[in-house]
Amino acid sequence: MFSSLNRISFFSSLTLLMLLACPSCGTKNRVPDERLRDDPVCGRCGAELASTAEEMAAQAQALEQLVAFFRVAQDSYHATASSQLRAA
Repeated sequence: MFSSLNRISFFSSLTLLMLLACPSCGTKNRVPDERLRDDPVCGRCGAELASTAEEMAAQAQALEQLVAFFRVAQDSYHATASSQLRAA
């Protein structure tokens, strides 16, 4: 079995990979998420994947903003519901 130290180093070494299809040849390219802004190119034909990567990064940022909005809305709802229950 893994010791806790080995588990930590194993999980900290994992990298999230984005699977980007090349707009030119259709090849699916694995790109580490931290390299999305480094103008990735297709491994087969060399075409730029940058527009796809930038689009995905923008979508990820929009998703993070949406999740944050709903967290605030949920917290507000729970605060209102709690105060209404205490008042009743």
